[in-house]
Amino acid sequence: MVCFFKTKKIQFRSAITIRVYIEEKIEERIFAEDALYSLKSQQQCQKNPECSRLMMRRYQALFTELSGYFNEEPWLNRFEYLAYLYLLNSESLKQNLIQLTPRNLNNLKKALVALFIKYYRQFESRVAGETPENSDPDLYQERIKAFKMFYIQTKSLVLSARTVSGVIAAVAMAAELAYQQPEIAELSLNCVEECAPLLKDSLTMRPAVVEEEHGAAFKFEQFRELVIKKLESYLKTRAERIETQRSGNYFTQIYLPIDRGVFYNNRLQDARIELASKLLVQLQFMSENGKDIDSPKHLLQMVQKAKIENEHLYCLYGRIIDKQGDLAQLLDTMQGALKAAYGWQEDNLKRGSLQAIR
Repeated sequence: MVCFFKTKKIQFRSAITIRVYIEEKIEERIFAEDALYSLKSQQQCQKNPECSRLMMRRYQALFTELSGYFNEEPWLNRFEYLAYLYLLNSESLKQNLIQLTPRNLNNLKKALVALFIKYYRQFESRVAGETPENSDPDLYQERIKAFKMFYIQTKSLVLSARTVSGVIAAVAMAAELAYQQPEIAELSLNCVEECAPLLKDSLTMRPAVVEEEHGAAFKFEQFRELVIKKLESYLKTRAERIETQRSGNYFTQIYLPIDRGVFYNNRLQDARIELASKLLVQLQFMSENGKDIDSPKHLLQMVQKAKIENEHLYCLYGRIIDKQGDLAQLLDTMQGALKAAYGWQEDNLKRGSLQAIR
């Protein structure tokens, strides 16, 4: 006996286009798990036997220096040790080192990425200066491709790190990736070795306190990821994203809203989709109108602004039978969770002096 079950096909309405201002130079920050997965998928499984002893000694010295910041002793499998530290949701630094604020951590990431860009340009110039007639054309192309991959993956690891520990682990993983590839090992290790003083200065040259207005960086990253996941879930139940495009200083998305029938308030639904989508994109790029989102206070202001706009949309397009909707509840939850995480009181917020969590 064969049973056939009818499945109701989801119907969509006309597409809506949403544009968000994001400066061209700003890159999307993917989740740490995705950045690490990308690295693992490209990583050589075994160390290259052609790697010189000098390169190995340089890598070992770097690993020893960088692992010295952590409060956990290295494992036998160094890469798994670094991957574990990279994905932690809290800091794993020794007590004599400071906890950076979100702004400090963001500035450290920018400084490291600027260093990677400098070395990438140096490598391009060096390889371009070599005459292909005097070298193997295949090797010539392989070197360019290998260093570009190293540059892209290292940059992605650093930008996606949730914690200071994650940034240090990302630099250490970059060192391991570099010394396994003899064709780019020298310049790659030079780049990573130059990262070490930047890390040391950031972790030891400032007082061991966290600014009250900002709080520890890892708490901010935890909340950012939570908000992104909530907004993604909200949008998936209301529309299907069919296209994304980046052109100049604008990030464009095209959505197909789900058709819920003639009695549904489509105009209000579209407006809420646009509001949620814009907030999501800003958090994915950590940028709002050209400004870095680098503090919990800024994030709270964005949520509060979205709440006000959502209420305005309800006043414009809402009917008597309509309700405030799930987006209003979601924004209320975000605001409450952020205030609770940092111990902010309403009076403090009104005066502009935020009290951080102890």
